[in-house]
Amino acid sequence: MDKQQGSLHAETINHETAGEETWVGGDASLNIIELQPISFSAKAIQHGRHPTNAGRMEHPDAYASRVGWCGEVMEMYLRLDGNRIVAASFWADGCLSTMACGDMLTTMARGMVLEDAMAITPQTLIAALDGLPYKSHHCAELSVETLREAIATGWANRR
Repeated sequence: MDKQQGSLHAETINHETAGEETWVGGDASLNIIELQPISFSAKAIQHGRHPTNAGRMEHPDAYASRVGWCGEVMEMYLRLDGNRIVAASFWADGCLSTMACGDMLTTMARGMVLEDAMAITPQTLIAALDGLPYKSHHCAELSVETLREAIATGWANRR
């Protein structure tokens, strides 16, 4: 291994990341690609590491469970008072992004009427978290789809 390749190899081995990386720029003339950590907003980290709404609710008025395409599981539980969500919780088996999305979404939905909660989009959820890395956007989609399914069961149970 020549000196330049050995140096790059040592630099790559010693490069610390937050567990998720992305390829960026580098010096094209040397065919070097740098590995840089993906960053999460402070809000996403807070909701992901310290969720306040995590937990399975006993005797919910509405419930749904979904599995995402990369294997994460999201469950949503709702307690309703008429057409209003008075309590919301979630249980998830997934990454920091999955936890952050579940926690933020249940926070957002609490106090909303069902029609307004159904109108929450993945983009709205991502904005509420001050952004997510692109490869984590499917976590927002999974969370919103699970909430919508729970709301649909809540409507069905009221009839």
